[in-house]
Amino acid sequence: MPSPHPARRIEPDPLPRTAAASRGAFSDSTERARRADLAVFRAWCAARGAADLPTEPGTLAAFVDDMAAARAPAAGRPPPWSA
Repeated sequence: MPSPHPARRIEPDPLPRTAAASRGAFSDSTERARRADLAVFRAWCAARGAADLPTEPGTLAAFVDDMAAARAPAAGRPPPWSA
């Protein structure tokens, strides 16, 4: 029995379409931060030979783990999750 849902084509890079659709929805500083965060994620993926967009849940989890390990809390202050 054929699927009632037509097959969707997966874009090789959905970022331009997504960025265009959200243009103006966020402040300039938020947009800069999002671009910077995405650049870090894409570089991390490239260094490991992993797909960035779309990505696998395990890839995203590994990235978050690596970033958490690399970002030590400010000296003298307990991490926010220790309360």
